[in-house]
Amino acid sequence: MDGWIVIPNWRRFQHYKDRQPRWIKVYTELMSDPAFLGLTFAQRGLLISLWLEYARSRRAIRVRAASVSRQLGGRVASAQLEALSDAGFIEVTASNVLAERYQDASPELLRNSNRSDDVALPVEGASSSLQKQLLAAGHRFAHDWKGTDSDAFEEGLDELEYLTGARFGAGDRYRLWDQAQGDHVH
Repeated sequence: MDGWIVIPNWRRFQHYKDRQPRWIKVYTELMSDPAFLGLTFAQRGLLISLWLEYARSRRAIRVRAASVSRQLGGRVASAQLEALSDAGFIEVTASNVLAERYQDASPELLRNSNRSDDVALPVEGASSSLQKQLLAAGHRFAHDWKGTDSDAFEEGLDELEYLTGARFGAGDRYRLWDQAQGDHVH
């Protein structure tokens, strides 16, 4: 293997959007993920270490085992990196420029976003179509919301903004939160 390591869906592990993170998110649902559980214990540790280094190095990790070993401070074999790649936890791209531009947007989060009952407020710099997709996705997200934590809800809305490239209008977030809370009052 040669090139640069890319972590798919990297934005999901981030709290900070525009700066080097001081910490990353690690979801407990990994312990129910067959792909994660199919890794050896050492490969799981390597994966978490790669996530941390990926954040620290601003997404600049060469895929060469010697380089990764140096960056992580421990011996890493090419076979371990291949196992993480085969499991879908890392990908390899030919250049660092491609790694920086790698898009981890998930189209399924935005499906059915052109429903006519969703009206969006215009946002400077975002097309009307993107704004409609964002608001429609926001309504689905609020409708399906099962949590009670407003911070987690806000992070979900941040992710939708990232995926669409549009931004919610000033009152949209409040209305969506009210919708999420109202949909669960029985």
